[in-house]
Amino acid sequence: MTPGLDDSTAPIADECQSFLDNVVAQFERRRPWNDRPGAVRANEVLDPETAGEDPDLLLTLASIQAARRDRDAIRSTLTRLITLAADRAEDVLRLAGEAGRAGAPEFAFTCSEVVIDDAVLRGEWDRAIDVLQSFLVHGSYVPALLKLEPQ
Repeated sequence: MTPGLDDSTAPIADECQSFLDNVVAQFERRRPWNDRPGAVRANEVLDPETAGEDPDLLLTLASIQAARRDRDAIRSTLTRLITLAADRAEDVLRLAGEAGRAGAPEFAFTCSEVVIDDAVLRGEWDRAIDVLQSFLVHGSYVPALLKLEPQ
């Protein structure tokens, strides 16, 4: 289990770690200026700057931020991901599903909300409603219910 995480987020972090280590290894091989010896953990080198505009790295960064329970950072990273690669919305929703199954509804909603907001901005109202309703199928969550209320 990853140190500093509670039982609900540890499975997500542990599941992602082997993928993250592979990403870091690939990243480290491409960095000619890196002379750091030994294995590097993904959460030590992956940040918004190193992720750049790479959708895979942004999604990985979002997973790390989720394990840290940093909702503001995750919202920022996923918004950046969706802005750069709108076709990756399903990956964001998959991340939301994993969070929900791990017992972290607040994180699951943060992921879903990024997709909902993007759909609204694009004028894809049916898509936004579908994502919101799909989230609510799994139970009531006050922030999601408030999104349904007309402003």
